[in-house]
Amino acid sequence: MASAKGFNKYNGAIDAAVKTFQTEGIAGLYRGMWPNLIKVAPAMATSFYVYENVKSLMKGWMAPPE
Repeated sequence: MASAKGFNKYNGAIDAAVKTFQTEGIAGLYRGMWPNLIKVAPAMATSFYVYENVKSLMKGWMAPPE
């Protein structure tokens, strides 16, 4: 990530995590997590709901004959 003066602020992902932890603490590593969870949670809930319903339907169709 280039800064405004033209030099790199971080030398990689590990360097970015270390510098963030040093300046902002553990809370800095989780910044922005809640908006992403709010975005992803409905999609995951829908996927889980559809998966469980299809699984129960498939059990009924794929049951061995008695």
